[in-house]
Amino acid sequence: MTISKHKILTHIRDLILITVISFLIALFFSGGQQISWAWAGWAMLYSFLIGGSLWKGNELVGYLVEKKFTEIKNPGRFLRIEIAALVLFSIADIFLINYIWFGLIWGENFPDFIVHQKGWVILVIQFIVAFIIGLIFYVMEFFRVWKEYLKQEEEFKREKLLLQYEALKSQVNPHFLFNSLNTLSSLIFSDQDKADQFVRKLSSTYRYILEQKDKELVSLRKEMDFVRDYVSLQKIRFEDSLKVNIDLRNPNDRQVIPNSIQMLVENAIKHNVITKEQPLTIKIFLEGGHHLVVKNNLQKKKSIRADEEQKPDWVKIGLNNIKARYEYLTDKNFLVNDPENDVIIEDDRKHFIVKLPLI
Repeated sequence: MTISKHKILTHIRDLILITVISFLIALFFSGGQQISWAWAGWAMLYSFLIGGSLWKGNELVGYLVEKKFTEIKNPGRFLRIEIAALVLFSIADIFLINYIWFGLIWGENFPDFIVHQKGWVILVIQFIVAFIIGLIFYVMEFFRVWKEYLKQEEEFKREKLLLQYEALKSQVNPHFLFNSLNTLSSLIFSDQDKADQFVRKLSSTYRYILEQKDKELVSLRKEMDFVRDYVSLQKIRFEDSLKVNIDLRNPNDRQVIPNSIQMLVENAIKHNVITKEQPLTIKIFLEGGHHLVVKNNLQKKKSIRADEEQKPDWVKIGLNNIKARYEYLTDKNFLVNDPENDVIIEDDRKHFIVKLPLI
């Protein structure tokens, strides 16, 4: 592994800096000792050994700890491991360098030097200084890594949300087509003229779905034009048994998720009895300027529970799909805590009501 010129210069700069700092500390604690050029030279060498080994040694220990424990997801635990490694290495390094310096180079009786000549004071001071400096750098590095980790987590979260959203959007087409083909199959055997009208209307409504498939939002006006086409499609089958009242006097420039209102209308048609004796009435209107309401009278099919249990999951996506797509948009735009951006569902046993937020 090659070392760049920049890294070499950085290491040299660090060693010079820590040597000067260590020398100034030695100078501060020299007491009444006579200062000479010889003393300064030896002190500078000693400062280089103790300061350089502590600085670069702890730097290496930090690198090894980070490499060894990268799988730890708890930042607090990771910091505690780094601090423990700092303490252990600093103690070992201080004892070793001082033993080499005083015991081997200067021939001192090292235990006697530590106990009776107050060498322990030097060791304690060196440890405190090394611990404070190391702790500062470890904490700074900890917050840098933590910030990077949070940034990556947010990116992963957004990517995951986007993938989920794309999967949800891909469900809309088969959902609409599946229900439309079911309707068409029943019309073919009961009324071929209506079936022919249905096919023509189906092509125009499906064109809208294909045009909006890559969009996250669509204007309320466009969505309502599509809903009106879809309602006319369903009235071919149900005639006066299906009543849809739309009251949107001032939609302005608000937006909704594509196909969301149509899916709610489709849900109401799929889950309720629709006959001349029991007509289904669906009302679509604005509430409070921030929600669009789709409300229908409840007259559930007796077999609805059995039907829902038998159908595959991809068929039962209507309401869950809408909620999930709105959750994606609110998460993406940091609107999670805003109640005006929630999908509201109400069931009072007489009416089923869904309120979609207008964006």
